[in-house]
Amino acid sequence: MKKILKTIFLCVSLPVFSLSAENLTQYVNPMIGTDGYGNVYPGAQIPFGGIQISPDTDAKFYDAAAGYKYNHTSILGFSLTHLSGTGIPDLGDFLFIPGTGEMKLDPGTRENPTEGYRSRYSHDREWASPNYYAVELSDYGVKAEMTAGLRSGMFRFTYPKSEQAFIMIDMNHTLWQSCEWSNLRMENDSTLTGYKLVKGWGPERHVYFTAVFSKKLKNLRFMQDKKPVIYNTSRFRSCYEAWRKNLMACISFEAAEGEEIIVKTAVSAVSTAGATLNLQELNGMTFDSLREKGVSLWEQELAKYQIEAEPEFVLIVDCFLKRLILFLHSTNHRHHLVPVRCMSVRSIPDLQLHTILLFCPEEILFVRVPLPVGWQ
Repeated sequence: MKKILKTIFLCVSLPVFSLSAENLTQYVNPMIGTDGYGNVYPGAQIPFGGIQISPDTDAKFYDAAAGYKYNHTSILGFSLTHLSGTGIPDLGDFLFIPGTGEMKLDPGTRENPTEGYRSRYSHDREWASPNYYAVELSDYGVKAEMTAGLRSGMFRFTYPKSEQAFIMIDMNHTLWQSCEWSNLRMENDSTLTGYKLVKGWGPERHVYFTAVFSKKLKNLRFMQDKKPVIYNTSRFRSCYEAWRKNLMACISFEAAEGEEIIVKTAVSAVSTAGATLNLQELNGMTFDSLREKGVSLWEQELAKYQIEAEPEFVLIVDCFLKRLILFLHSTNHRHHLVPVRCMSVRSIPDLQLHTILLFCPEEILFVRVPLPVGWQ
């Protein structure tokens, strides 16, 4: 059943206005609300999607609860989980950092970005639309693009010619809260898995990921407290797996001019095995086909709303009408980001009892019930 949004203006009569249901995503601007105290993110997500791939300009800035602040001029990287519209920061898990040149293991500061791995950027070279975000990282010459599925998504990093190209993953990066424990593991020559225990809004939050790279992981190093993880019987049993706080994965390679690196990634609230299962959603998908599928889902969601204006009360200039349509569909887009799908694609119980929140958009009904993890 379509929802009717009626806009009434106390003016003189004009012909009735009705918005076509075709290509409604053109009226969505994900940047709306990213300045001030909106605390929303501009990144890639499908309706109620369980992964939210978006840029983070800050980690320890309280008024950037969703990670991104429009008036901040540098980007730390791109993480896989985000909150929308909250007053307290959290999430921002698994920060991916593409770049060239020296690999710096500290984030740096907004005042002096060159001290760390963050990069300056320009809004002129930044793009955001439903299920798509892209930006050019000025300090690295890398274009970063991202799009999402239900529990998984893809990065597409386009590099300049460089003998020192890299992708880093910062496991410690968390929005305002603290990562108390983490794990990184090289599964094969193209796959990484990892885990975080976060002390945040709740006393403990467990989150897992897997990532598959289109380029072989020939030069992969795990770093712990900025030191390489090496075989040591008192600390690490292998250089291909590490546990503890302050972990990073550092992948270096040579890049040809315009070379594209695709990273397929997924998250899970259950296990790395759950994240690997979730990644199967991307089988047979390319970056562009995944993006198009997400846009189609957004078209279906936005088409549930019909915008009409009462003919006997309408007198409005075109420019204001277009702003109104942009505002309404951008708001509808925000309203369909949450609640998110957090369960794995298949039931993988962890033998614990959990409380989940059920939300019915039609009824605005919230019910809390205890159910085993993995229930769909």
